[in-house]
Amino acid sequence: MENMMQGNKIRRVAATRMNERSSRSHTIFRIILESKDANQKDGPVHISYLNLMDLAGSERVSLTKAAGERLKEGANINKSLKCDKATKRGEGVYQLSRFEID
Repeated sequence: MENMMQGNKIRRVAATRMNERSSRSHTIFRIILESKDANQKDGPVHISYLNLMDLAGSERVSLTKAAGERLKEGANINKSLKCDKATKRGEGVYQLSRFEID
């Protein structure tokens, strides 16, 4: 829980014309679940991952009327989420989920 609170402190948000608290950074909260059959002392352990993501806002400039710092941020956010035609849709989100956290 301490890590989550620390991450929330450095999370970036800013106002745009579309959203008063638009995420300006990606946030990933990963829960690792380990389960085992209670009746099998030496049975296998099953591991599952649950990734909760808050992806930075990628609103269109024509709608937000962004300029200056917000315009630059929006361009970088869009670039970070963009997938070219050679990759599968959602590859950017998949890559974000692959980050290892120490």
